[in-house]
This record gives sequence, C-alpha cells and structure tokens, in this order.
Amino acid sequence: MRLPQLRLNRLLQKGFRRMSDQIADSTNISRTLEQHTQSLREIGEKIDRVFRYVETVRRRQTITLEPNIVLTYLEDDIPIYVNSNDDGCPTNLINNGMYETETYQVLRSFSILGTKFADIGANLGVFSLRLAPILQRGGEIFSFEPHPLVGREGVGDRRVSPVE
Repeated sequence: MRLPQLRLNRLLQKGFRRMSDQIADSTNISRTLEQHTQSLREIGEKIDRVFRYVETVRRRQTITLEPNIVLTYLEDDIPIYVNSNDDGCPTNLINNGMYETETYQVLRSFSILGTKFADIGANLGVFSLRLAPILQRGGEIFSFEPHPLVGREGVGDRRVSPVE
C-alpha cells in the first residue's frame, strides 16, 4: 500500500509543478502581450503622425503676395500671413504649417465651452487662430502682441482669418 501512495504523491507533485510552470508561462505571456500591445499603440501613433505630415505636405499651398509677405496655411488649414524673411515661427509655418504642436495640444486640453483664452505675446497669433474654431461657441480669445511690426502682420489677420 505504501508504494502506490508514493507514486500518487510523485504524480501529484509533478502535476503541481506542471501547473505552476503553466501559470508562470501564462504570466509571462500576459506580460509579453501587454508589451506588444503598448508597442503597437506607439507604432499606431507614429503612423498617424506621419500620415498627418504627409497630408499637410500634400495640401501645402504657399502664395507670395508681396515682398516678404506670404500667405500659408496652418496644419489644420487655417490661412495665415507670415513674413518670409523672419526666422523661427514663420519658417516652420511656411515649410509644414506646424508650430509648437505639443504646446497647442496642452492648450486645447484646457479648452472647454466658455473658456477665456489670453494669448499675450501672440506673435502671429497661431494659438489664437487654432483655438478659435474650438472656442467660437461660448468662449473668448484675447490676442495681444506688443511689438508693433509683428502685431501689424499677425494676430489673427482679419483679411484671411475665418474667425470673427
């Protein structure tokens, strides 16, 4: 009687070890699956970003109106005048319509119905122009650019701006 009981104990031990190994494997599989899912999400975000860049380039239109003044479009197709001789912001806008995308995303995350947005030192008014369609119902935007030359050229230029 003792021998069959020893065999049964050994079989149970082997079975428990196998189950323990399978549980460990399933935990590893689950962890690996989570890692792959995260990687796929990141790849998807990168593909979306590349697609937006390609679409922006495909639709890109830049029109020189007079010496140093160019009509171009922001990445969401909002028209804007820029000084083509200015370094920095206008160069980015002329080349791809994008400027401080991360900053815009943060500002947009705070933009809800009734938001009042003050764009102090607005430069060309890029953030004001981009937030205007979101805030046009119930929100207000106050854009101020103290530099007289920049202020004259930008801050939601009413000649082309779709914003009232």
